[in-house]
Amino acid sequence: MVDSKGDRLIPELYQVPIDLVELEKALPHSQNRVPNENLPLVWAQSLYFLGSLLKAGLIRPDDLDPVGLHRMQKPKDTVVQILLLAENKELKNKLKHHGVKSQTLDDLPANTLVCMPEQIAELYHQIGHNDKLKLTGRPIRRLKSLTTSRLFSIHGNTYLCLSLFFLEKEFYLTFDSRFLVERFKNELTYIHRHWPYHQKPVVAIMLTENLANRGLDDFQALHGQLKKGKLGSIPVFLSSFQNLYRGARIENLDELGDQKIPHLHSETLIGQTSWLAFSEEAKPLKMKLNFKLRQKVMAPY
Repeated sequence: MVDSKGDRLIPELYQVPIDLVELEKALPHSQNRVPNENLPLVWAQSLYFLGSLLKAGLIRPDDLDPVGLHRMQKPKDTVVQILLLAENKELKNKLKHHGVKSQTLDDLPANTLVCMPEQIAELYHQIGHNDKLKLTGRPIRRLKSLTTSRLFSIHGNTYLCLSLFFLEKEFYLTFDSRFLVERFKNELTYIHRHWPYHQKPVVAIMLTENLANRGLDDFQALHGQLKKGKLGSIPVFLSSFQNLYRGARIENLDELGDQKIPHLHSETLIGQTSWLAFSEEAKPLKMKLNFKLRQKVMAPY
């Protein structure tokens, strides 16, 4: 620890001063380390305070986890529930013609609304917000799949959060349907491995016309695996929302008071990217052209 105006603080790290680096290289571990300017490292400092409180007997280990997460036993074999949504009736009929069953937003119960991950992140931002205590609330961060795979209940409405995998505007690699399917499989593996609840996760996938046109064969192959109830070694259950709702994990956010999520409609739910365009005329680059393009991109402006 470093003494700073009478306080003993934990720095972020210790380092070899720049003028002594060559001596350190010549004889490793010969030079004294000095703390860097990031003092204190708040995360490490908070752990030190907690450790001090525990050692003094002022708090118990259970006080660090009032909701008892450390006592929860992870289910042995979580079944990942999959919901396929189509952006409109035309796509739903097209997918049905190819053997892929899906639902539109209009097929969902009246009190069930679909939302985007950033809207749930905004709600989480309100949790812990307190003007009197000058608490700003949870930072607005990109939600991971363990959060988006829950349902959310707010004043009688149920909110279904779309997964990020197939949202075209989120990630340019959605233009590669094969890569997208493999990424989806990896994410399901992650959910299956780390899901902590006995209620089941619900992974809601929004399929768009663009995605279906570019990679319908890949989605059909994926759908065939999902229908069998296994994706590799992961147990899955593909069904309608009405069936998945019964066993889903539901998080109640009534404590947020009058906070509301704007209603989303199929016409405005998925915004196409304005940065990329897909063309059937695209061809693989030849090695010589690829090399020239790389040189051009890497050249300084």
